[in-house]
Amino acid sequence: MRMPFRGAATVVAIAFAALAGAANATTFTFQFDNSGGGPDGTIGTPIVGSGTFTTSAVLTPGLYALQSLPDYSMSYSFVNGDSFSTGDIATPLDGVALDVTSFGSGLRMVWTEVPGSPDADGGPQAGSLDLDNTAALTFEPTYFGGHNLYQIVGVYFGNYLALNGVVPEPATWAMMVLGLGMIGSFARRRRASVAAAT
Repeated sequence: MRMPFRGAATVVAIAFAALAGAANATTFTFQFDNSGGGPDGTIGTPIVGSGTFTTSAVLTPGLYALQSLPDYSMSYSFVNGDSFSTGDIATPLDGVALDVTSFGSGLRMVWTEVPGSPDADGGPQAGSLDLDNTAALTFEPTYFGGHNLYQIVGVYFGNYLALNGVVPEPATWAMMVLGLGMIGSFARRRRASVAAAT
């Protein structure tokens, strides 16, 4: 008679584990325009690329050396077919940092440098972060007059915006709804079995 309750407890534990897993990671979603540059913290049209940066660390506003972050990965793709990923990093990692700030109801991230590092701007394009494969993507140093400038050398130049919101991922919502539905089902079965026993 107690099995349904134990089953419900298991589902609750799984749902909370899913939420904890979602809370123990940070993903920034990138968009790139081809504006030639504009006001800091903005992005215009046309949008020519998108991407993500993810780490298993929970990030709050602050400056983070890239080397200090566990399990990070990045992926960027552009409408002309150029794409870049973690394996394309060409800048010495000890010179690369993330500057995370509050932005609306979420967070904003820009690539910057580790203060005082001898390898700051040490990539082939002298950017805060350079990624090279068949093309070169560089995130401009913040002292160039903006905190969100990038370029694909000879192709695109403009602003990027990397944001992390507070809304759970759709998969997390789905797990929660499924878990709550199963809890309701177990509770109904338990009530029915108690009623039948009396």
